[in-house]
Amino acid sequence: MTIYHKIFDKITTDFKEYEMEDILNLPQYYKWPKMLLENADLEFHIKTQSSIYNEYEYDKWGDLYKQVIDGKATSIEEVRSIFFGEDVLPAKWQNFYYKVNGAQYSQIQSNLISLIIKKYQPENIIELGAGFGSMMFGVINTNYSKEIGYYCGELTSTGRKLLKNISVFNGIELSVFECDFHKNLSSIDLPENSIIFTSLAICEVPGLGDDIIDKIIALKPKVVINLEAVYPTHTNTIMDLFVKKYIKYNNYNTTFQESLKQYSKDKCIKIHSSSESIIGRNPLRPVSLYVWSPT
Repeated sequence: MTIYHKIFDKITTDFKEYEMEDILNLPQYYKWPKMLLENADLEFHIKTQSSIYNEYEYDKWGDLYKQVIDGKATSIEEVRSIFFGEDVLPAKWQNFYYKVNGAQYSQIQSNLISLIIKKYQPENIIELGAGFGSMMFGVINTNYSKEIGYYCGELTSTGRKLLKNISVFNGIELSVFECDFHKNLSSIDLPENSIIFTSLAICEVPGLGDDIIDKIIALKPKVVINLEAVYPTHTNTIMDLFVKKYIKYNNYNTTFQESLKQYSKDKCIKIHSSSESIIGRNPLRPVSLYVWSPT
């Protein structure tokens, strides 16, 4: 169910199309299929609230923050380039795979979010689980207006410092706040009737479902955009089986998509558009799009 075909057509892929006719060719370019097939007893990764925090606070954002405050990267393009490097994977866009590095992929995803947001003429835009701001700064670069309020919520202290430093370096007014999906979000002073979006944030936290939807609804948004890697509910292809095993091994979220569908069925929310497995840098972690609003 999608109403965004024209928007999708505006997303340009100015990099070489990656020729991968069959999913069976994937092990040539990516280690995980072989690992998942050869290690039947592969132990599942254990995720806790503290392990997720430490992974991002130190492992993911720590070195990046040092390079930003040292002046080695100030623009979002420079920060993306340092963080993602030059490694390429057969990234997915709609029904095709492309040879793309992480910075290019991030640009595609932020362009998609920007085009959807623009449709709703927002007064305020809020990102929950913003990381260092790859998506929000991409949105701002595409659609900046002094008439729009921009808000980023991030769990980690280092992530929030990155958001503040990058916004200052680029002369952007950005409100940054602590955002913990396990806590009450409505206690944060955020404007109602905003566009709220998440991008690869909810899917990092196992078990989130009804609770996070309730917390977002309590913020009284105009529209919510979720670009999240979700657990496939079907097993029609070899890729589906790989994706399910990969998500289970890494202990990513398996509940969010089903909660969205149930809330829609119960008429607690209205899903305006959904596109499953539309995009994704990691071929075994495709990202789905859901656009919805509270009823």
